[in-house]
Amino acid sequence: MGVFPAHGMLFITYIIILIGSAIKMKMPLWAIPAGVLGSLLPFGPFIFDHLLKKNLQENVSKEA
Repeated sequence: MGVFPAHGMLFITYIIILIGSAIKMKMPLWAIPAGVLGSLLPFGPFIFDHLLKKNLQENVSKEA
């Protein structure tokens, strides 16, 4: 039993925080599924972070 319940709760917490952040920061629609997929793949969080930063910087430069 041990680690599995804690691991599952941390994953659910991550998903809740991801959704809350996506709404608050007005992230693109693809960000939530990409964040979930990125959490499952090796090095996925680094790729997700890079793509999201790139997209958000492009949006900021378009608004300026």
